[in-house]
Amino acid sequence: LLCAMSKVNEVDVVKMNRQPLHERFILKYLPYYDKLKEEVTEHIVKIKSGLASSLLLRECRPGLQFWISQIESMINVYGYCFTKEDHIMFVKIIYELLASPDIDYPTAEYLCTALVALLKKWYYISPKDLQLNWKVLFALYERVIALDLDDGFQEVVPKGLPVVLTNAVKLSSMYFSKEATQEILNRLRPSIGFLTGQIKMNIFITLCNFLPAAMSPNERECGYELWFDELMYWWQNMPNSGMWEYYFVELLQRLAKNNVGCIDWNPHMNFIFNKILRQFRLSVKDTRDSSNFNLGGTVKSYDLKIMGSLVCYMATPKNDVLKYLDRLFKAVQSYCHPSNSGKWQNAIFSFIEALCLNICERLNRERCPRKGWLATIPDDCQLDDQYVSKLVSSILPCVQAGMFGKGSSAIVASCFHYLSRMDPAAVVPIVLDSCESSLLSITEPHRMQQSLASMISVGLPLLRLARHDANGLRLIPFLKSLQSTIDVFDFSKISTILETLSYFFQLLPLVDNCDTPLFVDNLNDIEKELCAGTALFEDIVDGFVDWLLYALTSYGNNVSNGNSNAPDDCPEANVYKEAVSAVGRFLLANSSDMVVKNAMENILRFAEENEFESGMAMVYIAELCCYACEANFDYCFKRIWNLYFGRLKSMITEETKNEEEVHFLIINNIMALDQFLRFQGKSIVEFVDDMLELFDLLLPLQAPTAVNCYSVIVETVLMQLTEVKLDDAERNKEALNQSVDRFIAIRNWGEQFDSKNFQMTWKFPGQAEVDAVSRIFEKILYPQLRLLEQPEKLTKNQIVKCLNLTRHCISGASVVLPFMDGKLIDVTSSKVPRDVIANHSVYDCYPSIIIGGPLDCDGKNIRNMVKDTVNNLLDYMLANREHETAVLEEICWIYQDLLMSRGCSMKQTFATDVDSDDDDDDDVVVVVGGDLGELFRKRLVCDCEMVHNESHTEVFSKLFKLLTSPYNEIREYARGVFNNCFETFPFSSKFVFDMLLDTIAKYNNDSNDIASRARFKGAMRMLHDCNEIIRFCDSIWQATYKLWMSLARCPFPREPLEIAMFMKMGKQIQSCFQVYSIKFTMPEEVVKMGHLLCENFYMPSYITEADIEEAVVQERQRNENNEQ
Repeated sequence: LLCAMSKVNEVDVVKMNRQPLHERFILKYLPYYDKLKEEVTEHIVKIKSGLASSLLLRECRPGLQFWISQIESMINVYGYCFTKEDHIMFVKIIYELLASPDIDYPTAEYLCTALVALLKKWYYISPKDLQLNWKVLFALYERVIALDLDDGFQEVVPKGLPVVLTNAVKLSSMYFSKEATQEILNRLRPSIGFLTGQIKMNIFITLCNFLPAAMSPNERECGYELWFDELMYWWQNMPNSGMWEYYFVELLQRLAKNNVGCIDWNPHMNFIFNKILRQFRLSVKDTRDSSNFNLGGTVKSYDLKIMGSLVCYMATPKNDVLKYLDRLFKAVQSYCHPSNSGKWQNAIFSFIEALCLNICERLNRERCPRKGWLATIPDDCQLDDQYVSKLVSSILPCVQAGMFGKGSSAIVASCFHYLSRMDPAAVVPIVLDSCESSLLSITEPHRMQQSLASMISVGLPLLRLARHDANGLRLIPFLKSLQSTIDVFDFSKISTILETLSYFFQLLPLVDNCDTPLFVDNLNDIEKELCAGTALFEDIVDGFVDWLLYALTSYGNNVSNGNSNAPDDCPEANVYKEAVSAVGRFLLANSSDMVVKNAMENILRFAEENEFESGMAMVYIAELCCYACEANFDYCFKRIWNLYFGRLKSMITEETKNEEEVHFLIINNIMALDQFLRFQGKSIVEFVDDMLELFDLLLPLQAPTAVNCYSVIVETVLMQLTEVKLDDAERNKEALNQSVDRFIAIRNWGEQFDSKNFQMTWKFPGQAEVDAVSRIFEKILYPQLRLLEQPEKLTKNQIVKCLNLTRHCISGASVVLPFMDGKLIDVTSSKVPRDVIANHSVYDCYPSIIIGGPLDCDGKNIRNMVKDTVNNLLDYMLANREHETAVLEEICWIYQDLLMSRGCSMKQTFATDVDSDDDDDDDVVVVVGGDLGELFRKRLVCDCEMVHNESHTEVFSKLFKLLTSPYNEIREYARGVFNNCFETFPFSSKFVFDMLLDTIAKYNNDSNDIASRARFKGAMRMLHDCNEIIRFCDSIWQATYKLWMSLARCPFPREPLEIAMFMKMGKQIQSCFQVYSIKFTMPEEVVKMGHLLCENFYMPSYITEADIEEAVVQERQRNENNEQ
């Protein structure tokens, strides 16, 4: 299970004296944090060793490319866990590589991406520590943006390069020298064309991107003071505005943000706010002829969100920004009213949202200043509470007027959110008043949905203010009154109400504290009234659950679907799915047993008494039972298990087992049981005998629909046994069920994250769980493999059933299964190592695996066993029964699971990204818990780099046969698996490149040769859609030459689709001449940095002085060969 790691003999990575810049704080809550620190240290040493080897051996591709990507991966997962010296060295290496005139565009793109990642947190490195030459990026910028190409030929560049290069320029400008500003002005200012009245767009944009906007106080006279007055003059006096204004305003925004209080904005205030007013495009009536015209014309020259940020950082108590803002919002207030709807409303509220967002960020920056090289904001320029209160009072009337607008409710809610963070006492009462009045509105029912959206946006400030402000007393009665407004025929309204209840149920501990004042003396008057109000919680929970059960009854009786399931994308199904999630995930889990007791009993009784024809209704009921089981496992599990198992046992007879189609009620109950078993928390290892009894009941079923359903149950059970779970539900329940004098729930509304006392509960699988997995494999997996050894005796459905069960067994237990073993294969001929960064610490969570050894079958690797069996089956199917495409499809997915499945998919991992700094997010415990689980899954996927061995090549060769299948759907399935493999195994495309070329060369355009044409389509589609096949080759030009010769030798296709593929490949080859460099010589400065990297440890043992000298000769020969 644990990948072998190449040892760095020259350094003891555990004892190295390291002081990381910034380690992600959330890492310390992982259960293997102590070992993780050692692992990260070893990771950094390997990166430095790999970079040094790439530079000394002058290998840009693939060695340097691989190790640069490892830097990005490390920052993404662990943060800036390297030293300041390493950080600076990484930046210098990348910057010197960008200085090479031979650099090609794909290489420049990944180097710029890494540079952005390294410089994004600018406060870790000061200009005293690092200085960058602006001319390096300027030369590359000229090539990419094509400022002055003499021949007018637009070079082909990767689509993402201009954006990432621009970001790299803006971040690097912080580290330009003192003389850089004057040099940039001398280079670009004469060519802009101010005096002609026609600004040259590209040159002015370049100027705005390159001018440094952040500098220390003693350097300002040789910084922005050289250009600020001049450019402001031209901005105010140019007769024509255009898109160049966008970039200039962005430059001003960066300047204002980094120099708060240092610039006198008062002379320009009138012009700036006049610009803002005109960009709103207000419709003004001409009293002379009753016609309307728009202020500002039709051209939108800049983004109002950037202007909102600019105004935020212009504001200080010493200037007139607040006065101008007050006048501006009074002028546009009437345009915010719903009766005056128009395009200007989105413009106004976009500006307000950006202004409020940046004010919140600035207040956080001022209240909690970060250590850095930039000067802090002077005390007399900081925004005090009185200033913020005045600002909120100026903005609030506009936002309040737009609350019920037709198309701006979402952005208005966002404005309320930021305003409530600035001054909750002023904002929360207004939103509460609007919500309460909307509940009583009969003529305008839409008002309630819009007001509830605003209610959610101010929810957290309301909860944290509740015990200090009388407005908090209105929350509980408001939540209760929401139940009476639910209209079962208005799904949009129900959805909004459910979203509101879900939000507050998640942050409110639903505990009855009405007796707390009898035992606690230090409660204030508001807290005592809040405690009395918590007596309504039980009624709220019971009432909402009763409504939900009534709605599910109606839904289940009205949606009858026979053997098929109701579509899950209809509005009704979506609403009930959301309702079930709201009740289960938040209401049941965040309530004390006393509050939720009756509701839980009602749910269980409802499940026992109702069995609907609708499969979706049955699944929803089972999901409710699943959440009830999470809330009280001992009370619910056995009762619900006996319910579903008893139903299935009574319905499945000997005749049913051999039927091609089974009764839909059997399918519904199987689906419901699977949903019920997806609970989090307690382990089901003590009920493994019951699971095996269930499998004995289900496995004889032959109906394909039933097989698909109970195969998923097998996977669910295995995942429950083998997953490492982050479960704080039990700890939360213990807190909720404490005595009223020990846990005062009202003081934990919107519980704030406390990094010192925060604890998470982790559940680890032990030896008992692994033994249970072995028993399930003996019951299900091994018999299926034995049956597949004789496919000639099986029908198509029987083979599909065996493969289906095999796939779900591998997928469910993948995290405890060793990867396929075999003799290691060096994919490339490079001497630069690509060592495996083994994820030891994650697998240390599985003590049974470490102590008892990995899960196997009589000493045999289980994945290898499955691979050998499936390979033989595929050979038989292609030779005798290739038309049975259902079997080939299952084989594709089994290959994918064998190669990559490890308990978590890449799609699940990156659905939500966790940023390295969570300072600006709401510091709520539930948010931190979600981030922690996401980080664990990300480490499980990202840090487990896999090596190539003979088993991989064997699987790739079999997959290639499916890629060239005569059936289009099978080719698409195989292509999807290959694309996933190329992402996981960076150099695996080399295994199939020669096979693809050989297939193209053997193409026969005879219309009767269907097989040859099908193979040609599969190979061409693979080559065209996956650029990694060429990009990861040692020599791009050698690979391109081979591809070109294969295309040149094959007959010209006849079918339109084949001709289109052929032409696209020709264009792709042609683009290589414009994208990739033919010659590349590693700069000597960069090679010297390779020696500097080795100063902290000895030269890597696999590199000798002779190798370094030989690398120079090989580089020269490689360039000559490329030119040939």
